[in-house]
Amino acid sequence: MFYKIYHNLVAIPLPQYVKAPIRFTRHMHPLYLQKIQTGSLYHYYSFFPHSITLWDKLSADIATLSDIEKFKRAVVNVRY
Repeated sequence: MFYKIYHNLVAIPLPQYVKAPIRFTRHMHPLYLQKIQTGSLYHYYSFFPHSITLWDKLSADIATLSDIEKFKRAVVNVRY
């Protein structure tokens, strides 16, 4: 679902507080997002903080896929 939101495939906009980081490191992919600072329990019950954490853990070749079907196939094989 986060892929669809990020690529505007559904009518749910990204909140204004979801931003790209100011500086990138070599461990970040081009679509990396800045983590939302919240209390620890909030991460368990909120969609955006948890989804951004998982999104940022994706490799660059998976995160930058432009086709949703290819993305779904690639994400099935991801192990955290």
